[in-house]
Amino acid sequence: MKIHKKIHKHAVAIAISLTALAFGCRQATFDTGGNRHDAGDAQPDEPQMDIPVSEVPPDVKDEECGEFRAAQLVPLDLYIMLDASGSMDYLLEGSTTTKWKAVTKALKDFASKAEMEGLNIALQIFPYMRDVPRYCAKHAECGEYGPCNPLRMCDEFWFEDGKEVPCNSNADCNIDGKSATCSVRGECVGYPGTVCLVISGICSELAVNCVNTQGSCEKRQSCDVADYSEPTVPLGPLSEVLSDFKKALDDKEPEGVTPTAEALKGAVQYFEARLAQQEHKYNRAAVVLVTDGLPTACDGKEIGIEGIIETASSAAPQILTYVMGVFEEENAVKAKTNLDAIAMAGHTESAFIVTTSQDVTKEFLATLESIREHFISCEYTIPDNYKNFGHVNVMRKHGDDELDIVKYKPDCESEDGDGIGWHYDIDPNVGIPTMIQLCSSTCAEIQGDDAWKLDIQLGCVTIK
Repeated sequence: MKIHKKIHKHAVAIAISLTALAFGCRQATFDTGGNRHDAGDAQPDEPQMDIPVSEVPPDVKDEECGEFRAAQLVPLDLYIMLDASGSMDYLLEGSTTTKWKAVTKALKDFASKAEMEGLNIALQIFPYMRDVPRYCAKHAECGEYGPCNPLRMCDEFWFEDGKEVPCNSNADCNIDGKSATCSVRGECVGYPGTVCLVISGICSELAVNCVNTQGSCEKRQSCDVADYSEPTVPLGPLSEVLSDFKKALDDKEPEGVTPTAEALKGAVQYFEARLAQQEHKYNRAAVVLVTDGLPTACDGKEIGIEGIIETASSAAPQILTYVMGVFEEENAVKAKTNLDAIAMAGHTESAFIVTTSQDVTKEFLATLESIREHFISCEYTIPDNYKNFGHVNVMRKHGDDELDIVKYKPDCESEDGDGIGWHYDIDPNVGIPTMIQLCSSTCAEIQGDDAWKLDIQLGCVTIK
């Protein structure tokens, strides 16, 4: 897919409506007058590789040489992989709203827009939590995902060297000639995942209280790629999944670590399996990775940024990886360097970063719309089993204006090309095309104006 770099330069600022191109054209039909031939009746058994073109075309708009069909965009599938680690519950700078609330509001607003109709969307949240209680007091409560992490630890070992030694009684703290008291293990208020001793009263470095917490099942947070390769909200048209999409966001509370490597790999595996199916093989697919942190170890296994980059770069060419991050100002620069590398490997050039000092909901929504604009390209399906590639034309109509021919230009994107016209994704003289693509300038013109409607004409000699 050709990427229009101008979109990325102004990613956060762009919020263009693509209703006409992306969705309005799905119902576009035009009265050409007279009887129409069934283009399928005249097709050869094999693809026509040498395209005859007419330099001085007849008026194909009125000729009885073919039929018109509404232009159908190549199916577009979007898998949102959303970080819900504990840090997403932190407050935005100077606000009473958390990062989680701000980001999920933008996602719900994005999905609710009328012009999003026609886009397939799926949702998964990471870390994936297995079906055991969030808190536990006994190992038995965790079943195969135990043990239940102890609620106590030996105080002196913690005070002296920060070593967390679980215990059930003082006897458990007599180790190597040293002894300690088995004290209640706590958590610093507002900092999920931290460890402290309740007898201390406060977490001095953070200036917050240390409070008693319950234990948690050790393997409740999944590090299994398979758990991320199936979305929580299954992929489907927005009109069908919107309610489940919103509910999944509303029901979730941030917690846990950031297993980015496993999450992204699972999403890529999902799309690779889907694209291997005959009915979806020409779909466009994209993972939107939304995170507020750098990847963390999972099950004690550290997978660095290099492993995540490899996952994005090794995905099938039609699987894009967009990356969105929300970070405190002091962490944004380092985060962008790493996330840019993932985005570049995923064929989307650079990550989109929003800082917590900005209006996160507004900026996230604008960024999501920029991603939509980039992802929804000017690519259209070729009707099933149609092989007469030398008898295809693209027609467009602006409002009440006359029907206009978009000319076939296979070299429109070459160094000497002007970006005007249309072409096939594969030269018919070399292979069998799978889709019709508008050239970049024609695409940009249509995307910026919702009055344009497109038809594909089958049966008339291709106009150059």
